[in-house]
Amino acid sequence: MSRTTGTHLTAGRPKRRGVFIALGLTTTLLVASCGSDDDSSSATNLPTTTPEATTAEATTPAGTTPDATAAESTTPASIDPSTFTNGQGVTDTEITIGVVLDQSGPFSLLAPGIKAAFDAKLAVTNDNGGVVGRMLRAEYIDDKSDPTQTLQAFKRLWEQDKVYAIYVANINGPPLDYVKENNIPVTLLGGPPAVFGSQYPSVIPTGSLTPAWNAQASYAVVNFLDKRPKVVAVTYLPFEEPMLDWIENSWKQLGAEEVLFDPFPDPTAPCDTLVLKYKDAGVEYWDMHATSFLTCIPAQLTAGWSPPMGQGGPSTSSLDLASLIGKPMADLNVIAGSPNALADGKPTDLTPTPQHIEYQEAMAKYSGDWANSHDLNDFVPQIAYTAAIWFVDGIKGGAEMTGEISGDSLLEWAHTVKDWDPFLAEPVKSMAPDCKTGNDSTIWGMWVWDDATEKLHMEPFAPLPGEPMVNSDFLGYGECYLTELADKYFS
Repeated sequence: MSRTTGTHLTAGRPKRRGVFIALGLTTTLLVASCGSDDDSSSATNLPTTTPEATTAEATTPAGTTPDATAAESTTPASIDPSTFTNGQGVTDTEITIGVVLDQSGPFSLLAPGIKAAFDAKLAVTNDNGGVVGRMLRAEYIDDKSDPTQTLQAFKRLWEQDKVYAIYVANINGPPLDYVKENNIPVTLLGGPPAVFGSQYPSVIPTGSLTPAWNAQASYAVVNFLDKRPKVVAVTYLPFEEPMLDWIENSWKQLGAEEVLFDPFPDPTAPCDTLVLKYKDAGVEYWDMHATSFLTCIPAQLTAGWSPPMGQGGPSTSSLDLASLIGKPMADLNVIAGSPNALADGKPTDLTPTPQHIEYQEAMAKYSGDWANSHDLNDFVPQIAYTAAIWFVDGIKGGAEMTGEISGDSLLEWAHTVKDWDPFLAEPVKSMAPDCKTGNDSTIWGMWVWDDATEKLHMEPFAPLPGEPMVNSDFLGYGECYLTELADKYFS
C-alpha cells in the first residue's frame, strides 16, 4: 500500500482525491465543558490502570499482518534506525505513547471502541516492523473526564512514566497550561475551542470544534435535505458562550430568521420544560451541541412533539450513545455525522479503499471481541485509528527530518507538514501553531432503524456519493479560521 504522509513547506502540495466543494462539517462527541488548567488541583483515587491493564501490549508477532495492509516498511531501507537519537519515551526497541481516556466516567461507554482501534493500528504497525525500528506501546490512564484527574494523569505520564507524547480522548481536553509549560506533544480530535489557539503550539487537533461542526451540519441539512427552518433552537455548551453571535450568524446565513439559545440541559436532568418551550415557540429544527438528546428525545416522546425538520449534530453521532435511545432516534429525524468516511468507504468512495480494508481487517484481527459486537461504521473507533496513524507518520517524519525520535522532532514534523492525509478522512491542511486547520470536513446522514436486527445504523445523505467530504467553505473564512476563532474568543 503506497501512501503519503503529507508534504512539507519546501515541497509541492500532493493531489487531492477530487476537488473540494463548498460545503461543511466535522463531528465528535468527545467535547464538552472546559477543563480547569489549575496545576494545584489534586486527584482523588486516580486510577492508574485500565480495567485490563495500564499498558496496552501492542507488540504482535511479525508476519501476521492482514493482507490488505500490504506491510510497507515505516523505515526507509537507506536509513539505519540505530543512528537516531532517542528522546523521552524512546529506547532502541520501543516507543511509549501515553493515552488519557475516560474509562469510568460519563463517556466510558465510548472507551472500549477507542482503545480497540488505537491498539489495532499499533499492532498492525508492529507486525510490519514498527516505526524506525522501534515497536509502539500504549500506556493508558483513566481520567473519568474529570479535569482534576486529567491533570494528574498528564503529570504521571509525563513526569513519572516519561512517555513520548500523549493522546487525549475525554470530554474536557488536555490541561492546557500544564501542557504549554512542559511543551508536551498532544493530539486529540477536538475539544474546547482553545485547543486550536496559537498560544498552545504543542497541542495538535486533527478534528474541529463544535460551533464549526454544528454550522456545517446545518449546512448539510439545508442544502442536501432541502430543509429550510426559519425558527431554530440551539442548546450550546458552556465554553461556546463567547461565540453565540457567531453561531447565530451562521444560521442566518442559511436562512434562519429566529435563533433561540439555551445552555444545554444536563443529560441526567429533565428536559420537559425546554421541549414545551420550543414547541410553543414554533421551533422547526433543534441544533444540538451536547448530549442533551439523552433526556430531550424521551421528553419529546412524552410531549408528543418534535421539531418537524429534524434535530441533532455532532453530539448525536455516536452509535453507542444513540443506541441508548434506540428507535426514536430514527423516528424523530435525528442526524448523525462523522469526520471519516464509513468503514466501507461510503459516501466519498464508491468501493472500499485499501485503507478502509486495512481498518476493517485490523479491527477484526486485533480487536475482534469489540469488532464482532459493534458496527465498524461508528465514527468513534475510526477517529482513534486515525490518531494512531498520526503518531506513526509523525514519529517517522520527525526522525527523518531531525535524526532524533523525540517529542520535539514530532512537533517539528507537525508544524511544517502540509496536507497530512490519514486516508480515512480528508487531509489536515496545516498543523502550524498559527494555522491549525484540523480535519474540518465530514459526512452526514440520518439514523435509520432496522426492524430485522433491531439496531440503528447511519445512512449518509451528504456528500453525494463519490464526492469529497463536506467542508467549511460556505462560511467564507480563510484556511486558518479555527485558530483565528480560538485566538479571538478564547485567548
